[in-house]
Amino acid sequence: MPTLCASRNAYNMVLNKFGQRLYSGLTATVTQHLRGVAQIVDQAHGAAFLPELRTRWQGHNKSMQMIGCAPLLSPPPATRHSHTAALLD
Repeated sequence: MPTLCASRNAYNMVLNKFGQRLYSGLTATVTQHLRGVAQIVDQAHGAAFLPELRTRWQGHNKSMQMIGCAPLLSPPPATRHSHTAALLD
């Protein structure tokens, strides 16, 4: 159950007022990953381009769905302390 463990860790970070560190780390990780994906898709040429793009897009969407579950578990005041927009605003 790695997802449950990761969600619990994220929840605990927010409760202990490390939400900004969690947010910054997640932002940096996703940005770095997307840059790598962009290079892979950019290298696909011809008939391989669209299938590669589709595969990478589906993987990205699945990852974002899994990541998106963690903020839903965090308490509403957490976004006020971190000066970030709430997920459900």
